[in-house]
Amino acid sequence: MPPKGFLSAIFLFAVMTATAATPKESRLFDILHNRGISVLRPIASQGGLHAWAAESDGRPIAIYQAPDGEHVVIGTMLDMAGRETSKAEVIAAVRVALSQALTEKLAGTTWIADGRTDAPRIVYVFTDLNCESCFKFWLDARPWVDSGKVQLRHILVGLRGVESAGRVAGVLTAADPSSTFLRQMDECAMRAVRPHLPWTFHCEMPAAAATEVVQHQIEANMRVLRQFGFNELPALVWIDGHNKLRRQIGVPEDTLMGIFED
Repeated sequence: MPPKGFLSAIFLFAVMTATAATPKESRLFDILHNRGISVLRPIASQGGLHAWAAESDGRPIAIYQAPDGEHVVIGTMLDMAGRETSKAEVIAAVRVALSQALTEKLAGTTWIADGRTDAPRIVYVFTDLNCESCFKFWLDARPWVDSGKVQLRHILVGLRGVESAGRVAGVLTAADPSSTFLRQMDECAMRAVRPHLPWTFHCEMPAAAATEVVQHQIEANMRVLRQFGFNELPALVWIDGHNKLRRQIGVPEDTLMGIFED
């Protein structure tokens, strides 16, 4: 789960003040939002009460509106068998909304595509150009990328100091960032798989001073990296075959099929 506070930020615009909401309901939703609760969508009425799925820092919440329309109840409703009446629907609504919000957050970063635009699986990869494991992952993923099954979207970050940031700037300020990135990844990936002592790996790569625009892009990518709580690379985020948001830090080669084909 992303760190506390991140979810409130990405759900800022998720409050349901349009479509099915009446003006009175919209005022109630505004009050809830001021208390850190984001209303996502209506769910089946329970016990004659209108109901909505909501979340607070990723925690599923059921909201029930009193018959007078002036009050809401937040909490659990039980049926005569002692079962929670809305639990599954609320959890499903929060899961879908969270996945959509996080995916939009990732799509808004500065990334470089590796693979076909119509690939059935899109995987966002936080990549540092001074990271041996990132190069090895890039090479291990070739069968799926080259066959058109997967598109990797590399979110370039400078996690490993000034040299890393300079390499990212060198790519993003190039005349053709995509071709520059793919060529350099290919060259360094081949070095990463050659036998060497752990502390002897090094791959030369042009660096550059960042323009103001590129500096903002790098900083924005780094903010998203931190918001996800990642501190090691490569770090992956994707939507699996069950429409569930998945995350992983580090990619052992024997797990790639589960990421790319589940």
